[in-house]
Amino acid sequence: MKICFWVSHINTVGGVQRVTALIANELIKYHQVTILSNDKVDTKQKNIYGVSDSVHIIEQPEYLDVFGTLPKINKIIKRINKKTGILNKKSTFKIADKIYFPYKKRKQAAAFFNEFNFDVIIGVQGYNSLALAMITDDLNSKTIGWQHNSFRAYFRNKDQYYWNQDVLFAHYLKKLDNYIVLNENDKKNIDQAFGIRSEYIYNPKSFVSSEKSSPHSKYFIAAGRFCKAKGFDTLVESMSVFTDKVKNWKLYLVGDGDDKPQIEKMIAEKGLTDYIELPGFSNDIKSYFLKSSVLLLPSRWEGMPMIVLEALEMGCPIISFDIDAIAPLISDGKEGIIVPNEEGANGFAQAMIKISQDDALREALSEQAIKKSEEFSTDLIVPKWIRVLSGGENNSYDHND
Repeated sequence: MKICFWVSHINTVGGVQRVTALIANELIKYHQVTILSNDKVDTKQKNIYGVSDSVHIIEQPEYLDVFGTLPKINKIIKRINKKTGILNKKSTFKIADKIYFPYKKRKQAAAFFNEFNFDVIIGVQGYNSLALAMITDDLNSKTIGWQHNSFRAYFRNKDQYYWNQDVLFAHYLKKLDNYIVLNENDKKNIDQAFGIRSEYIYNPKSFVSSEKSSPHSKYFIAAGRFCKAKGFDTLVESMSVFTDKVKNWKLYLVGDGDDKPQIEKMIAEKGLTDYIELPGFSNDIKSYFLKSSVLLLPSRWEGMPMIVLEALEMGCPIISFDIDAIAPLISDGKEGIIVPNEEGANGFAQAMIKISQDDALREALSEQAIKKSEEFSTDLIVPKWIRVLSGGENNSYDHND
């Protein structure tokens, strides 16, 4: 079987890139796999997440950057719609349809894909899933959309992602053969909002380790791309409260991104440079888990955070806000501590204080985390992908909707 992952980027830092590489590397054992992305194939970062040499990586033509290469007037109208929702109605659907993906570009995109004779094309993330759905009638391939963030983040997060674009997703997603989401809650919300029957497949953990985190370490760890979604600004606020009470713990804040200078400035202004270490991006996150005892996840939203799956594998308890993505991963008081969103930085700090002062609690949570990690084995997850790709179960969208 010839499978194509159509993803915006594979060579840059991010959870989407990481899990796409992971699934591609597993599927190449059974099928031919191609990754199509905006990235230059000769970049030095090609193997940042260890994409197998057997996976064929293609740099997509400019016209396949569907929403990034729109005419200026289309981009202006898109911005107006994002603010006002004027096109997010059945009565204005035909206008939105032409604005977001002009018909000429659709024909070009379909012709490009058909040249390769792929058996299955997977649109990775929201826009590629939508674009794939918009051309699927002209394709000779099975088509699958793969959502990488929560329903609330994508569609109910004001001015973010696909805000005020429900009408397009509701019309087109049902044209796909399958639409994959990350958990049960997102399946319920997506199906209800857009009249489809999606399927959820958990992300798998990225490694297995016989070595585990030590519950006696006095280091927290947080990791990810420095951006609004990750909530590292809130984490710095929490560390400020925490260090007023506890002086002998520190934090590894691992990662990089556009917001890093802002976070560095906050750390300096709050006098936390002795408490927060910023080692930058690392390909070896396991080495930091081995020096830490608790993962901090202050995210405002997530899809299915790989860092949490890795923490579970390492026996590293998690403190997280009560975001949609966390429910399938940890239970409050079992694998970690869940902080109500409304409690903010102070509530997060109180959870940090509690876990830092109770060695027995960390040991108990660590044991449960290791048990939980077994649910996210590639041996369990990859067969679900193989079944979907082979047509073992079709989502049977209601085409009469």
